[in-house]
Amino acid sequence: MSATPRAFALSFRARILGGAVLNALVAVALVWGSVTFVIDRVERHPPVGASAQMRAACLVDPVAWRTQQMAHLRVELLPADDAAVPAFLADVALDTPVDAPGTHGDIWQRLAPDGPCAVAHLVFERPDAFASAFYVGGALGVFLAVLVVGVASHRWTVTPLLARIERIRAAVADVGEQVYASPDDHLGDDLSAIAAGLDGSHARIVAARADLVERHQALEKYLAEIAHDLRTPLGSLVLAIQELAAERPGAVVTRATTEVAYLSSLVDNLHQATRLRHGLDARQGRVDLQELVQRVELRFQALGRARGVSVASSTPDRPVWVAAEPALLERAVGNVVHNATLHGGGNVAIVLDVGDDGFTLDVMDDGDGLPDAALADLAARTFRVDAARGRSMGLGVAITNEVVAQLGWRIQYGRGDDGGMCVHLEGPITA
Repeated sequence: MSATPRAFALSFRARILGGAVLNALVAVALVWGSVTFVIDRVERHPPVGASAQMRAACLVDPVAWRTQQMAHLRVELLPADDAAVPAFLADVALDTPVDAPGTHGDIWQRLAPDGPCAVAHLVFERPDAFASAFYVGGALGVFLAVLVVGVASHRWTVTPLLARIERIRAAVADVGEQVYASPDDHLGDDLSAIAAGLDGSHARIVAARADLVERHQALEKYLAEIAHDLRTPLGSLVLAIQELAAERPGAVVTRATTEVAYLSSLVDNLHQATRLRHGLDARQGRVDLQELVQRVELRFQALGRARGVSVASSTPDRPVWVAAEPALLERAVGNVVHNATLHGGGNVAIVLDVGDDGFTLDVMDDGDGLPDAALADLAARTFRVDAARGRSMGLGVAITNEVVAQLGWRIQYGRGDDGGMCVHLEGPITA
């Protein structure tokens, strides 16, 4: 957008000041002109003098026609030698009406060189008409002044100011967005300062966002690399601790088994979360849900033995194929079973059932369960549970919810028929 042409590049202060002065001058001129116009139209005598008919009537009866009153006009017809006839009239041509020097509305006119009706004296009287004309003219002038000043002020001051404010308002709504359009206001006043501040804020927000995105991507890449590198040694550590637990069971080994299982799950969750944030589609691939449940059962049976928890599954005797990315789906189901093994009671059951066009998967435990308020919050990525449930599984549940949502499946958190926690999962199967 180009800058405003210099001829119109006036700040709103200059426009307001200039408009006020100009409007005041226009108002004074209109009031003065209207008052003068009305007074002249109402009070000023017409540019005529005595008529020939007046003189003829006077000659018939000079005494009766000595003085005649006509509305605001008083007419006198005098002899040429009358003492009231002014001397200057001798130099005025016949039938030429003139004002007496220094007067307005006091008219003298020579009708004949001599005779009883040779001079006409016309006097325009001004009683209440002058005041009425002044009021009418003043009211008309004020009305015209208000009308003209209002239109001129709106056109000269208000309209440009509103246009600049509207450009700034539109820019405010888009600060920091890609669609941001600069107000491009360079008039050097307070509105220009606001517009410049918006431009600066937008530039800082865009730069900060780009830096934040770059740092976030670098951090996610770093976490993904760490999670990937830790998976192999953690797997070996899990196996070693499980062998140690089989040979030398005890509280310390049980605690170590629990912690290393949690650490392994956490690292795997970080790895899968990074894949999801980088656009991995959870619907890519196919997986046999029966085989997946059996793998999850075997993995968590070792953790269950260390904690005195029985982990068992029930699956159909045939494959249950679903459209899902295998690693993501196994992580999602594993998070639910892990949570039940760590925080449930003494038994965990994984029940897979299949119908004509869909499946249901229930993970149940016989622990104390969760209150209704906590159950309602499980769909959130990070949630807090009470002290009876131990360590929070916010990241794992968030990954499970995200995978289920991408797959278009349905998940419910509730209580089992015999108490405890029950996580119900259902979705379609593939051919």
